[in-house]
Amino acid sequence: MPDHTQYDELHDKYQPDFEGGNDGTRYERLTTLVFKSIEATGAVIHDRKQRGDADVPHQIDVLIEAGGQTRRTIVECKALGKAKVGLGIVRDFKGVIADIHPDRAIIVTTVGFTPYAQKYAARHGIELAILRTLPEGYLREYSIDIKYSIDVPNAGLGFSTEQANARHIAILAAADATRGVTPGTVLYVRKRDEQLSYFAFIQRMLREHDAVLRRDGTMTITIADWMLEGETDQMPLEYLQLTLHTEVGDLPTAVGIAELLLEGLGEPVVGRDSDLRRRIDKDTNEVR
Repeated sequence: MPDHTQYDELHDKYQPDFEGGNDGTRYERLTTLVFKSIEATGAVIHDRKQRGDADVPHQIDVLIEAGGQTRRTIVECKALGKAKVGLGIVRDFKGVIADIHPDRAIIVTTVGFTPYAQKYAARHGIELAILRTLPEGYLREYSIDIKYSIDVPNAGLGFSTEQANARHIAILAAADATRGVTPGTVLYVRKRDEQLSYFAFIQRMLREHDAVLRRDGTMTITIADWMLEGETDQMPLEYLQLTLHTEVGDLPTAVGIAELLLEGLGEPVVGRDSDLRRRIDKDTNEVR
């Protein structure tokens, strides 16, 4: 049985109504959702049959219809683990293109394409793209501003909320982090024998907790038994109230958690949690 991939986990997290299916189908669905974030007004449909000149059905992983169905884009999705898409896949897709004559044709995969695949695609006008989980470099640029980090009454620390917040701000100030916690912030949190940088800790909390993102861009994550350690002071953490900034690296996004990155079709596109939560109609397979 194949391993449960990170794409399977993302799919099942945001699309729990779709049970079963192989990892390829899950990846196709994620791709469909990300393309909907690009084509907001057109129809974006997963797993649609199309007939062409030969009057035989072709299974299209993602069909995009824009301009009132006057412009069609077809997308072939390939989740091949660590392998690159080879010439054979691109050549087979060219046969589909020749039969149904779309306005645009794209192959999307997780890793990349072999040199021959790239050469053949370029000759025949087939666009190649990579949709993958957000690379670490972009995660590191996900600036997070901690507004409040401790629930003093529940923590039972013996000092007021104002004192606690002032103490926390002082710890941040000593680390030059009052405007946001970044990968370079020299602050750590510890839980018994486990130690993480403050930034890595926040990233972990975002992934492990299903916190609700509010309209003002904040979310509250309840935690326990973690100690924030600065250069000269330390204090226990009871909850984090985070404000997520609106940029991931140099890529403008709406406020949210960045999960996927689509590259190769012009400007990179971030697939956010809000994109992946969109409803896919089970009858029509269209993203709503």
